[in-house]
Amino acid sequence: MESDKKSYVIHPFLLAIYPIIFLYAHNIQEASIEDTYWPLVIAIISSIIFYLIFRLITKDKLKAGIITTIFIIIFYTYGHLFDWLVSLNLFWVKHRHILPITLFIFGYTAYFINLIKNEKILKITTKILNIITITLIIINIVTIIPAKIEEYKIQKNKTENLSKNDTNSTIKKSISTPDIYYIVLDEYAGFETIKNIWGYDNSDFKSFLEKTGFILADKTYNRYDTTFYSLASSLNMEYIDKKEPLSKVLESLKDNEVTKFLKKKGYKIITFTEYDKRVEVKTYDISYKDIKIESDTPPFSQIILECSILHPFLNTLTIEADNLLRATTKYKLQKIKESITIDGPKFTYLHILCPHPPYVFKKNGEKNDASERLNAENKNNYLNQYIFITKEIEEIVDMIVKKSKNTPIIVLQSDHGPRNWYYAKGKSQIISYIPKTEYTKILNAYYLPNFNKKSLANNISPSNTFRLIFNQYFNANFTLLKN
Repeated sequence: MESDKKSYVIHPFLLAIYPIIFLYAHNIQEASIEDTYWPLVIAIISSIIFYLIFRLITKDKLKAGIITTIFIIIFYTYGHLFDWLVSLNLFWVKHRHILPITLFIFGYTAYFINLIKNEKILKITTKILNIITITLIIINIVTIIPAKIEEYKIQKNKTENLSKNDTNSTIKKSISTPDIYYIVLDEYAGFETIKNIWGYDNSDFKSFLEKTGFILADKTYNRYDTTFYSLASSLNMEYIDKKEPLSKVLESLKDNEVTKFLKKKGYKIITFTEYDKRVEVKTYDISYKDIKIESDTPPFSQIILECSILHPFLNTLTIEADNLLRATTKYKLQKIKESITIDGPKFTYLHILCPHPPYVFKKNGEKNDASERLNAENKNNYLNQYIFITKEIEEIVDMIVKKSKNTPIIVLQSDHGPRNWYYAKGKSQIISYIPKTEYTKILNAYYLPNFNKKSLANNISPSNTFRLIFNQYFNANFTLLKN
């Protein structure tokens, strides 16, 4: 019999969106509000569908609501339950055992709820669940609002306007206008770091760079341990407050000052599809996008899925994503070689997610074992990927120098060094052998034609990279920031 129509059932729908809002509220500096849009839409639609199915079965909206809420709790907590059982190490835990048992328990719970005849109990339970879920949502919204207000204030009070600095900048249009290559290797260790922690001597690569004519700023420390802030700082030629909301940082990265400056000088902007599309530069003339990565699960959604009842099915998605990452990386490496022959002047910007995990390459480019993709405790995983990308970049640099029509400018950097943490299964994992101080040490090398080497500080900040280049080659008048 249908329950009293005055009883409102909202708790399943609020509970469906709660984990998404909670995750965003507690990672507001690391996640963008846009990351929540699709998960929220899918969560709401899915909860409505399940509610309608259970209502059709029970013929009672209160029972259907309670059963839906229980299902949503199981849906979002299954991954945590599975990982907890694995951590107990009491027996061999497999999804093919735990998942059917979990669904069996839910089925029986739903069956007994459907047997309840006391409407008063159903109404009280519904009211309690409504109050709890409303409270949970409000608590997290209260956390989000001050952060968004602070975001607005930071943006409003931002005073530096770099575009004013290039008002009087001029450049002589000629065939000698240098092509500029900005190559960023994600989480690439500096020469000292790779030797001290991994015991690997990368002096051959160092010697190659020096013989080619590179200036090595080997005392450079970056202020940031995340790609978003690091790249936005470099490409906007300014230091970014670490409290700056990620949404604004990503916006400034996509439409950055470096590409705007060079566009005004008649440069073609060449970019490549990013593994994480949030860090893509949108101001371009040519963008290599033949390998599609739009189907990759965004990191924010990945965390939610890893905690959910869909956890058992992520291995297949992971294998496909790793294959795609390998293909995309090799595609980028090939296309930057081909781009050398494009008539300039041009600014080629290449960011490669390597040797950053997941570890999908062995040292000669072979496929790494899928079981090792996030095993940072096995030092060989990072080292093999490091060796692989070093060989590739050495070949690319050699080709750029030898085959460019004009003498090129090359900036070779890492966005940050190896970090003593990484994300796996929705939580931060600590890498025991990496001191926290190492993630700020980076590779920072410059190929600058007709430049006085003594004029480049060996600790130059990436935020000063293009200030220096624009002053030297474009007669700009940027003030160098404190390194």
